[in-house]
Amino acid sequence: MAICGILFGMSHDTPCEIEIAPVAPDARVEALGLVFAALPAQQRSQYIGSLLAGWHGHACRGQEGVVEKHAHGKREHGTRAGRDRLTEREQGSAAGLLGAYRGGRLVGAVFSQIQPGKTALVWPPQLVPDEPRPTACGLLDATSRWLGGQEVRIAQAMLPSSATGAVSCGSAGNAGADEAVLLAGGFERMADLLYLVSEQSEFPDGAPRSPLQFESYSSANHQRLDRVVLATYEDTLDCPSLDGVRKIGDVLEGYRATGVFDPRRWLIVRHEGKDIGCLLLADHPDQENWELVYMGLVSSHRGRGWGMDIAREAQRLARRAGRRRLVLAVDAGNRPAIETYSAAGFRLWDRRGVYVKVL
Repeated sequence: MAICGILFGMSHDTPCEIEIAPVAPDARVEALGLVFAALPAQQRSQYIGSLLAGWHGHACRGQEGVVEKHAHGKREHGTRAGRDRLTEREQGSAAGLLGAYRGGRLVGAVFSQIQPGKTALVWPPQLVPDEPRPTACGLLDATSRWLGGQEVRIAQAMLPSSATGAVSCGSAGNAGADEAVLLAGGFERMADLLYLVSEQSEFPDGAPRSPLQFESYSSANHQRLDRVVLATYEDTLDCPSLDGVRKIGDVLEGYRATGVFDPRRWLIVRHEGKDIGCLLLADHPDQENWELVYMGLVSSHRGRGWGMDIAREAQRLARRAGRRRLVLAVDAGNRPAIETYSAAGFRLWDRRGVYVKVL
């Protein structure tokens, strides 16, 4: 059944009906090939194969009446883990794959992946050659309405960026056209994300000398973690436009779904008996990486160099766990954080523009 029927015309005199509907199983390879057209052939094949296998598995388990428990996977802005294969959580539901049909022929497709924490990752609509751009806008609008019906609060899309922050339209595909469709569909360019990596050679051998203490997360201090994470968002320079959009429980659910969660890697930062910050880490064992998912200090305790102490503690723990790298993503506008990470030996390895729509 069509999600919506939209009339688009090649001219005012010859309107042609575009039907937007979930893609049927026998057309999913073709639709996904459109969505992932800008990816290298091998990577595109791996993505499509992983999605189709995951959807087939979901259907089989559903028929058997088995309640599926999703494994924790990576978020797009954490590591490159999912670029080679998609985790079970990222495979999501085939219901997020929508097609645009003109006269029964598939002329465009869009794919959205619902993620924990009431967020979703949207792959921008892609069209067959000569299909007019309004078809892409219709696909994106249908996706936004579908996600809203799934109680998603934040839809996000990511496009390659150049070092100057402008959208790159080179080898990364038609990113300029993608950006135009996203902006027309109500998405806003929220930030440039810098992806940074620190190699094991930069990790400290022992515990850094610091006045800070680190307390592992547990059910007993859950409310304290809630409060201190919220407090670190005050006057934040990391994607400030999203502050307050989701409840703290949804935010932490999203953090928890990054990589392999272990409460011992979630730490409350304390000083002189007070909770003054947090450090949230996740493991990506297949890539031998740890990810610094989030760290922050309450505003009254910033400017003392303690961000460096927290970053070095994260590196120390990664070394102790035998991991080769520590990776993270940071808003390009957060200069204090970038300077701290640079001083701790992190270097840039990728950059992406983040586009967000609050539903």
